[in-house]
Amino acid sequence: MRDRLVSLYPELMRKDNLGLKPNDALFHAEANALLRAVADKTNSLSGREFVVGIDRGLCFSCELVLPKLGLQVGNPKVTFVDGNGDVWIMRDGVWLKRGRR
Repeated sequence: MRDRLVSLYPELMRKDNLGLKPNDALFHAEANALLRAVADKTNSLSGREFVVGIDRGLCFSCELVLPKLGLQVGNPKVTFVDGNGDVWIMRDGVWLKRGRR
């Protein structure tokens, strides 16, 4: 998935050192939840809606990468509720909402 995102979004993803920010987002729990969900649903989350609770604030790498990852796994509508009480809703490769409940 990292290679696919680097290829599709070279302006966003690092090409020189693949393990650095923001590419590290693909190893975070938020991305892991999406990747595990898509593995259970025949490789597409199209038409699905999810709520994912996380115990910390959403990091900058996840803020950049998660919407693009969402497109690659079928473009579900995903609501992240972070440990700071902020709500992040993504769909169509962008954040629809970012901020307090």
